[in-house]
Amino acid sequence: MINIGLGADLTIKDSIGGGKITLTAEIDRDWNAYSSVVSNQRGKLTVEGGTIEHLGGTDMAYGIDNLTNGKDTYAETVINGGTVKSTYRAIRQFLNGAGTAQNILTVNGGTIEGANKSIWMQDPSANANTGTLTVSEDATLKGDVYLFVTAGSAEWPVSVSIDADALDGESTVVTGNVPDGSQVKETEGYWGIVDDDSVSVTKGMGYPTVDEAIDAAEAGDTITLLADADVSSVNTTKNLTIVDENGVKYSLMNGYKVYPSELNFDSEQAGYSGVAAQTVTIEGVGTKPTVTVNSSDYVIGEVQGDNGKYTFTVQPKDGLSAGNHDASLTVTIDQASPSADLNVGTIEAKFTVTAKPSSGSSISVTYNGGNSFSTSKSDVPTSVEIDGVPVTFNGNGSNFTVGCINPGAKWIKVSWNSTTVTTNFTPDGLVECANIGIPKTGDMPIWAAVAAFFGF
Repeated sequence: MINIGLGADLTIKDSIGGGKITLTAEIDRDWNAYSSVVSNQRGKLTVEGGTIEHLGGTDMAYGIDNLTNGKDTYAETVINGGTVKSTYRAIRQFLNGAGTAQNILTVNGGTIEGANKSIWMQDPSANANTGTLTVSEDATLKGDVYLFVTAGSAEWPVSVSIDADALDGESTVVTGNVPDGSQVKETEGYWGIVDDDSVSVTKGMGYPTVDEAIDAAEAGDTITLLADADVSSVNTTKNLTIVDENGVKYSLMNGYKVYPSELNFDSEQAGYSGVAAQTVTIEGVGTKPTVTVNSSDYVIGEVQGDNGKYTFTVQPKDGLSAGNHDASLTVTIDQASPSADLNVGTIEAKFTVTAKPSSGSSISVTYNGGNSFSTSKSDVPTSVEIDGVPVTFNGNGSNFTVGCINPGAKWIKVSWNSTTVTTNFTPDGLVECANIGIPKTGDMPIWAAVAAFFGF
């Protein structure tokens, strides 16, 4: 319907709202019958708004077809807004160019919706066809993204970076005939192509060295290390986050390095004390830094060190109330000029305090119909003995084990808030050892393990 030729530049806008460009094919000759609302051949297409929709009528129906056919060709489509829809595939990237051909599709916003696929990157021959596909979080992809390579291709010189947040509902990224030595995977919230020799990934794209990943990264990006790469010599003025192979995060800011930049203190029950402190290291600082925290829930230890390397500790205060106690810590250094302090790193601290169970709730265990033990669930011990039989509780009292010491010790009964627990028990709350698979052989001591789950 619309064909963009060599060197042409077309921008589609929706100035008044509700604008549409639609196409319905009237002849469907066979599967290969092709039609597209917009065919971009060797030009540039920018979509700012409105709807581009193929209503069907032929099997191979595209809203936009971005094609590079021939040697040294160029085709670029940029979607900033609007909607591209099709009864088949909304957008096709047809990588059929040799030499220095470039096929570029960038989706910064808008909705791409295909009944079969939202985007199809098609590499139709075994040639080394180049292409770049970038999708940001502000876009919405309704339908899978399909990355197809012709079987037998030895090279796949394409770059793919798809923000996982752009994939709507159950939409995902699927592939066909990915060459050996490459894989398509999601890393830190981005889908991309990672080669076997990649040691780092930025926005889904793999790089053979950390330095190359840093060069490609933009301020605020996260670089994930896939191998035991050395980050000690990394030096950049870009503000980045590096995640090493062990999950430790490094904050790179203004040429300085702070790690770990994420402190997870897990969770404790109300009434806790003595949560272990964690140590933060700062490298590249010539003067003693200052640490400030936006919360009074943490104790910051004294900054110690010299020769460009300093450390300090972070620890949650004792006795915090139930709830989330997340905080940001800022590391700064004094500057003679300019007068404002220089921010050299930010650390995120996470800690959760769970409420203590009501002291009125209780658990009791009766052994062999005789003596019993009971306590509140807020004060469940590690273990007790009932007539010499061990009863062992885990850290929150949600399960226990009971030992039957002879064939005459036939049952145990468990009560929760004075109500007999019937899970894995007979209706009257009694369990004979034989009923839980305990063999009775003479007078030899035998042990039974029973797990009861109380759902609190």
